Amino acid sequence: MIRKMIAFISAAAIIGTGNAYSGNIADIQKSFAAETAAEKNETCGVTVSVTAFGGKLPEGITAKLISVEGEETTEIASWDTTDTPVKQITGLEYNEEADYRIIFDNKPLYSGFYLPEETPVLLRANGDTDNIVICGISSGLRRNEFSIMNTYNVYNYPKYGTLISSGTDYYEEISITDDNGVRYSCYDGLLALPDGHYTAYVKPAEGCRFVQKFSGSAKNICISKKAPSLTIDYFEKDLSDGVGFDIRNGLTDAVLDFYVEPVPTDENSCFAEISVVDEDTGELLSGCTVELSVSNPRFNSEIRWNTTEHNPLTRDSIGKLNERHIFKVISSPPGYELTDSCTVSFEETGEHKKGVIKMKRIMTDEELAASKTELPAEDPQPVDKEHCAVTVGIYDFNTMSAIDNGTATLYEYPDNGYEKTELISWELNEEPVKTITDIEYHDNSSYVIDIDTDFYCTNDGTIRLYLKNPGDTDKIAVPLYPKGIYESVEADCALCQASSSTSWISYASSGFNSMDKAVLFPGVYDDKGYRYFFTSGMNSNPVGYGALPDGEYILKAEPAEGYRFITMNSETAAFDMLRENFPVELIAANEENGKNGLRFTVKDGIADRFTYLLVEPVPTDERSCSVDISVVDEV
Repeated sequence: MIRKMIAFISAAAIIGTGNAYSGNIADIQKSFAAETAAEKNETCGVTVSVTAFGGKLPEGITAKLISVEGEETTEIASWDTTDTPVKQITGLEYNEEADYRIIFDNKPLYSGFYLPEETPVLLRANGDTDNIVICGISSGLRRNEFSIMNTYNVYNYPKYGTLISSGTDYYEEISITDDNGVRYSCYDGLLALPDGHYTAYVKPAEGCRFVQKFSGSAKNICISKKAPSLTIDYFEKDLSDGVGFDIRNGLTDAVLDFYVEPVPTDENSCFAEISVVDEDTGELLSGCTVELSVSNPRFNSEIRWNTTEHNPLTRDSIGKLNERHIFKVISSPPGYELTDSCTVSFEETGEHKKGVIKMKRIMTDEELAASKTELPAEDPQPVDKEHCAVTVGIYDFNTMSAIDNGTATLYEYPDNGYEKTELISWELNEEPVKTITDIEYHDNSSYVIDIDTDFYCTNDGTIRLYLKNPGDTDKIAVPLYPKGIYESVEADCALCQASSSTSWISYASSGFNSMDKAVLFPGVYDDKGYRYFFTSGMNSNPVGYGALPDGEYILKAEPAEGYRFITMNSETAAFDMLRENFPVELIAANEENGKNGLRFTVKDGIADRFTYLLVEPVPTDERSCSVDISVVDEV
């Protein structure tokens, strides 16, 4: 059974104190330094410290060193952890067929204190030594659950396991060590470490590997997590030498998740080879970003790659049969359009299938250069101080050229009502860039641009000008792309609220425009000051969920009256860090990002970071309470 499963070993929740183990670590180092070279060459040894995090170790706990060989268990040593806080054992014979382990008898009768069920002693050859700190933990501290997940059924995976354990077929070794070589063993995935630098290391067992980015397992894991804190790009990391991390004030600065899976074979996996070619020449085409869509539209698999680096690309470890794997190009070199997509499915394990996506050349390089739409850098100038002005660029996302058979119209909605007045209309094939300088400003009116085109996705009349006073100006860019090519960039503002009675988070991430009460004037801007509007074939959104040309951008917004950017001190943020729907790093930087704007880069149609700004209602005496926390010396 184990060979058909994925092991997930997580040390993501790490809590520590600056001096919790300093004395024990020093004792361990002194004990090992006193050993002679002869003793190390002839036999093995282990030094063990059993301690409690944030308190006193309960009395009466007996630790044992045992040897396990097959079905036979032999007790090597036994000691009381109160009388002997640091135990050194030497003269151990190395045996490839036997495992040495630390276990406990007479653990506390009450349920508020936990120790690892067992801790392996890592000895690889004669002369090896191992020094271990085993950390007990009180129930008052939050536990970090980790999982063992079935490769082909990740939606109902059980949560169980031990961080430092033995006897598994997934990995040969797992350890957390500090710079002195001290190894830490903790209960059920929760590490308690003093401040310092550490290395987390996992060695997969023979026949296993770390989960790869383009494997079916990676896609399933991301779907099961449903949280941006774990994206598909995580599986690009080289974990072979472990992951170094720092603990500062009890917090870790790195994600410490290790996913291990069986190496895919014809017996346990299917394989798909995907190529993108020029339809006319049949040659492999560089510069395309390809995305895998799963048949369930509620999930975003985030499986994407660029054909400059991978063409063809092989996906393996695909274990779910009769599922449609749809591959589509979401970004391509200028002058090409999608003429085909490919769908791959598997009926039995071991199948190897090929899929080809064909791209058709529609414009030569010379034609592209001649028809490229240039957005002017200068701001539009109103005809006088009583009028407003706007520059609007509306063009084909792929070719940057004017689109055919499209019309744009500027409307005024007096008093923010539903009746509209047409101010000006123009044909997009004649004027892809339009500057209007004589918009007569009226208080309480809103001004909206509507785009009418059959072939391209539009924003359904949601392009609202940001005009607050007479003399204001606005600059807007609208890259349009054919229907059926959906979003590749996510940028949005989210309203987060916490219930006062339950640990429950409700948040809206569909974005806000200036008609909403939570945020004002949100937008994604380039360095020329153009605000970008983009949409998908599935839903319209004035802020995000759309395609952007490659370049540098910044997401900006203003909280409306009665709202603020979320901070780490907020109870809203504290509730399981917004239910893990947003990375802790983003929440920690959210207030600063809100004040200065959140800068990000788009390359090959994909943003380089998670781009959200989070707002919440400002706490008031009517609907919330506050508390000041101090830590003092009792004496």
